[in-house]
Amino acid sequence: MKPLTQKQFGNLRRKRLAVCHPLNFLDEHKIGLHLDYKARVLPEKIDLNTNVIPENFVEIDLRQEPLLPGRKYLGTSTQHISLPGNVWGMLHTRSTLARFGIDLFGSSYYISPGFGAEVPTPIVYEISVSSEIIGIPFDEPVAGMLLFTSDTDSSLWRGKGRHAFRFPFSQYIPRAAREDD
Repeated sequence: MKPLTQKQFGNLRRKRLAVCHPLNFLDEHKIGLHLDYKARVLPEKIDLNTNVIPENFVEIDLRQEPLLPGRKYLGTSTQHISLPGNVWGMLHTRSTLARFGIDLFGSSYYISPGFGAEVPTPIVYEISVSSEIIGIPFDEPVAGMLLFTSDTDSSLWRGKGRHAFRFPFSQYIPRAAREDD
């Protein structure tokens, strides 16, 4: 396992094996991820025995609405990502935001090999805050993605994760891909 460099990621993109659009490296190994201004508020009560449908999650505009402590939000990256079967990643909240009590990932800081292989897919942020937050910097990266390459290809992930077809991604799926499902 080795960290992927900018040059190596560029080679994967040229071969059409990986996608990250738009692409912005923070350093030699870390890709910057931005936050879309639309987010969804998780309901106070969720029954996992029934189908959890997107309509049950209120959509808010983070440019106008504050993030409140004690609530959980789902947001997405503006980047759409696709990885080959031998590349996996780790995510982290930028330290400048983490110091103010913002957590973007909760338990979801791992990107599986083959993520977004069917359809380039945004990253889901599981947002929680310890204080009321306004003024999120939408023009700056809020998170970092560090990618690693392994000697083995985990292509078995391809088609099994179908990441883009999970809520809250459905709004990002091209119509033709939805009709195939």
